[in-house]
Amino acid sequence: MLQDLKFKNYRTIAAVTAIVLFSLSFYFLYLPVYAVNEEFTVNEGDGLSRIAEQLKSENLIKNELFFIFYVKALGLEKELKAGSYIFNGFISVPRIVSLLAEGFAEGNDVRVFISEGSNIWEIDRVLFNAGLSGKGDFAGKFYRDEGYLFPDTYLIPSQKSIRQSAEKTQNSESATELANKMKNNFKIKTKDILTGLSETKKREIIIIASILEKEASVLSPELLRKESLPECYCKLTQRSVMGRVKGSLNI
Repeated sequence: MLQDLKFKNYRTIAAVTAIVLFSLSFYFLYLPVYAVNEEFTVNEGDGLSRIAEQLKSENLIKNELFFIFYVKALGLEKELKAGSYIFNGFISVPRIVSLLAEGFAEGNDVRVFISEGSNIWEIDRVLFNAGLSGKGDFAGKFYRDEGYLFPDTYLIPSQKSIRQSAEKTQNSESATELANKMKNNFKIKTKDILTGLSETKKREIIIIASILEKEASVLSPELLRKESLPECYCKLTQRSVMGRVKGSLNI
């Protein structure tokens, strides 16, 4: 009898807990807020917590923790795009997340996507193809910063398009702006990783990380069994250098 009573109590507690969680989830996630031309900006390098904090401060969501939990549950933590968004009418957390993940930003800014493993010439080509820089401008000016340019999605004001400019200077404003954003993003993303290390050690880590990021497929189990790690690094470095030379000739 006592065991049956305890079991019923557990079931009651579980049922009440489930109802409470469902109610809270509905209220914080699915019950919409009303916005009128509400502009919201996600800057390059903004993490999920920062985005949630800003949304809450502008009363676009009701609770930061539920927003963070929802995004992580969908696996979209790294998919929220930078940009300026305009919210109108009734809008819920799922709708906000969908807009940020799909990158439906307002405005005339040009969205520049730099993929992981891109070398300086590949970044230069992306800028040139977007009409934001002259051929070789970015690579010529910022080649010494290679390894410190963080791959991500960036927004560059369209009015800075070098093809729309009457005077095509070698070092365009767009190239400089992108480089500054990439370097700043790198500092933000690596702050906790590289803190306390000497400049020499930082440089060693960055060089190896850059090579592995671009050529990770070379490090197969078969290769590691046949050759020593230094020899693998040599092969990776050789391919990376050849890729840069080829890129500089074909751009």
